[in-house]
Amino acid sequence: MRAGAHFLTTALLVACASATGDGASARAAEWKASYYNPSPASDDLVLPMPCGGSMTFRWVTTPHGESELDDTLTELGAETPDFGHLRGRRWEHVSGPFRDEFGARGFYIGKYEVAEAQLAVLSSDACPTERFRRGDFRAAAGVAWLEAMAAAEAYSVWLNRNAGAAAPAVGDAPVIARLPTEPEWEFAARGGAAVTAAEFREPVYPTGG
Repeated sequence: MRAGAHFLTTALLVACASATGDGASARAAEWKASYYNPSPASDDLVLPMPCGGSMTFRWVTTPHGESELDDTLTELGAETPDFGHLRGRRWEHVSGPFRDEFGARGFYIGKYEVAEAQLAVLSSDACPTERFRRGDFRAAAGVAWLEAMAAAEAYSVWLNRNAGAAAPAVGDAPVIARLPTEPEWEFAARGGAAVTAAEFREPVYPTGG
C-alpha cells in the first residue's frame, strides 16, 4: 500500500507514545526557513526536527460542546450522489485535543506536505554529511504506508525528548505526530471553523464535486 504526498501531511495529536527509536540524534546546521516554510505567517507553529531541521504546522479549530467528550458531528464530502461513502456527503466526528488562548478546541496539521528532507532525517539514525538544498524540500511521494508510520513514530519520540516547551501539550500527556485521518484532512482542507458554512461546503480536492 502506498501513501501519496498529500497523505504525508502530519497532524499533531495527543496520545500515548509507544515508539522506541530516537531517529537521527546528531545536530547539523539549521535549515533555511525559506526552504521548509516558504510562506511564513505570524501564527505558524514551527517545531524542531532532528539534524537542525524544522516542520511548520497550522492551528485548526474544531467544533466542540461544553464537556471534554462532547465533540460535534461535522458534514463532510461532496453533494453529488455519484461518489461513494468516503467522498460522498456524510457526517463525521472531528475533534482536537488542544485549546487556544480563547479556549477553543483544535489540532495542529502540517502546513505543507512532508518534504523529502524531513522524511530523510526521520528515517535515518544519522544526519546527512551534506547540507540539504532547496530541491530536497519537494513533497515526499511514493512512500510506503509503513515507512510513513515509522517516520511519524520516530518524530513523536524525538519531539518528546527534545522539543521541550516548544511542543503543544495537554497536561502531562506526550505529544504524538501522526498521519491525519481522512475526516481530519478534509476538515482542515475546507478551512475548518475559520470559514463560513457556505465556503466550507464548496468543492475541494480530493472530494471533487
